[in-house]
Amino acid sequence: MKNIYSITDSIAWSIKALFYKYLRYKGPFKYLIEKENNSLQQLIEHVHDIDGHILDLGTGTGNVIRSLPYDTRVTGIDINLHMLKVARSLFHSNFVIANLLALPVKNESIGFVTLVGILEYIAEPDTLFKELIRVLKQDSCAIVTYSPDSTISRLRKLTGNRVIIRNIRELEFYIEKYGFEIVEAKLLNTQHQLLIKKR
Repeated sequence: MKNIYSITDSIAWSIKALFYKYLRYKGPFKYLIEKENNSLQQLIEHVHDIDGHILDLGTGTGNVIRSLPYDTRVTGIDINLHMLKVARSLFHSNFVIANLLALPVKNESIGFVTLVGILEYIAEPDTLFKELIRVLKQDSCAIVTYSPDSTISRLRKLTGNRVIIRNIRELEFYIEKYGFEIVEAKLLNTQHQLLIKKR
């Protein structure tokens, strides 16, 4: 199975982990992250009864965890140990180092999944959507985000980020193919956020 990223990417993310939490919460980045988080919170509020465990895939330093309900069991999964160390220092959740394309999770055992900021790094999302449909319980939801074709996405690419820009039609294809439906969408300049439900 193809790994999500290369050794070079792993080293780059390990270096980013050292200052990531500080960089994201200063200046203009703070404003953009707050806007994304507020929008995520609105989508999460649409999910009334989360049946069991929550997975935060690609948890990084745990940014999304702060938007999740406090009374739920959350596990953050990431492939980078250094990012998880930062997350562990900030949150009292469970954290697991694992490849998102081969999750160490039982079939239909998860009540809600967040997949924020991950699709922009995965060239072929088929395996990721297969894993998502496999681990989610029937009628459970997930939040999936992607980087749209915007000035901010293009600036990120110009500054060396290997961001894959996507469009809604591409996501609709995968959502339909793997048996999901879109419940709600938030289309920000920085990130398009989709609340999807397993049919």
